[in-house]
Amino acid sequence: MSRLLTILFACFLLPLAASANEAVQIPGQWSFEGSAIDFGDDDIYSNVAGKAVSSGMKDRIDEYLQEAGIHEGSMTFSFNEDYSFNCTFMGIPLEGTWRTLDGGSRIQLQFGKNMNYLSMTGTVNGTSSQCCMLFEESRFLTFLRKSLSKAGKRSDVLKSIHSLSGQYNRMQIGCSLEKD
Repeated sequence: MSRLLTILFACFLLPLAASANEAVQIPGQWSFEGSAIDFGDDDIYSNVAGKAVSSGMKDRIDEYLQEAGIHEGSMTFSFNEDYSFNCTFMGIPLEGTWRTLDGGSRIQLQFGKNMNYLSMTGTVNGTSSQCCMLFEESRFLTFLRKSLSKAGKRSDVLKSIHSLSGQYNRMQIGCSLEKD
């Protein structure tokens, strides 16, 4: 429960309190802690009750991911100072490049040939030790689908995530990461 509260704090409350000039220090080793979601600019989800709804949805998405074998520690990122990265997804190495945009509030991940040059651009927020990377739902699910395929795993559970998240306009989904 305390880990859930820490993730909620890093993904939802810290961005509200942080100044627009602060940015997560990306270089380093990061481990997957669970899913992260954001409803975008929908005002209904910006209050405390909305945060409870998003917490419940996050729990459901984490359950679906666990059914596919994606759980805490099953994915790691090593972001290098030279803007390259190495991602290990369920033991499968994935490589690419990264860069920040808009003063560090957005991130672009460009995967290499082994992922058909998949590109994802999204938001990043958090602290020096925890962050959330959030992407357009369809791009993130494409990343998961391709990664699960590389790992020889079934991705049919992703249809459930799409059905769940498809109910909301501008919903972003991604990873909650902890710096090692």
